[in-house]
Amino acid sequence: MNLSDCLNNIKVGELKGQRQVTIRHDSKVLRSVLEIIKENGFISDFKFSGKGCVVTLNGKINNISAISPRFPVGYKKWEEFEQRFLPSATEGLIIVSTPKGIKTHVQAKADREGGVLLAFVY
Repeated sequence: MNLSDCLNNIKVGELKGQRQVTIRHDSKVLRSVLEIIKENGFISDFKFSGKGCVVTLNGKINNISAISPRFPVGYKKWEEFEQRFLPSATEGLIIVSTPKGIKTHVQAKADREGGVLLAFVY
């Protein structure tokens, strides 16, 4: 199971109105992405155990998906990808892997960093 499958499970759970979703996958990238999503209020909580991860949803996700192929983006090109993946400049997040770690596009823009696109959520 990859990042795309995990985020798709969350999306389907939101569409069905489920309170919790179980993901049978664990990786550092998934943990970092879920932490960013939680910090920005799109999910309530997540807990990893031996069988995978249980994500507690709060009904605030309209769309979530992995970005494939993983485009490299220079720090001057953020607006182009915001228009491509987000409904508006002030709504949603693009999650990006930078040389200094996984962060949101807003943080990467503030730090004047480029990176590789991983996912978006709004």
